[in-house]
Amino acid sequence: MPGNPEVQLEVAELTDLEAIQAMAEEIWRLVYPAIISTEQIDYMLQTMYDPATMRRDITRDSITYLMILITGVPRGFAAYGPGDAGREVFLHKLYLHPDFHGRGFGSRALHLIEERILAAGMARILRLRVNKRNAQAIGAYTRSGYSNAGSVCSDIGGGFVMDDFWMVKEL
Repeated sequence: MPGNPEVQLEVAELTDLEAIQAMAEEIWRLVYPAIISTEQIDYMLQTMYDPATMRRDITRDSITYLMILITGVPRGFAAYGPGDAGREVFLHKLYLHPDFHGRGFGSRALHLIEERILAAGMARILRLRVNKRNAQAIGAYTRSGYSNAGSVCSDIGGGFVMDDFWMVKEL
């Protein structure tokens, strides 16, 4: 990205989990009120971004958390791990502060994640879920070569569901 700030990925350490939690709080509260209720945002932040939950993701479930750095400063995060019996990699999270949306940073971070997965010799299919009402993210994934592979609606507890599209890409 000549002339644009550099995008880098760093593997998050267990000591980075509080910083990821803080970024999730800020990003979700800026982006998601137009997509899901404040009550669901609170519930999901509490259940998915508790440092103990993320620590378990890393140590038990082999999920890799990444810090997304723009010009050396953390501006977002991502997480991926094994999916579907080793045939796929699942992108659990990819979030960038909205001040950096629409400028190619998210697409660059996604490309770097894809390169990491290929270099590690992991499966060559990357799958993710995206909220059906998140038109901006759906558009970004589509522009990056992902295709809609159907719908999935999951009960996540607390009286809430995740109503998403599956999106996939062969790497």
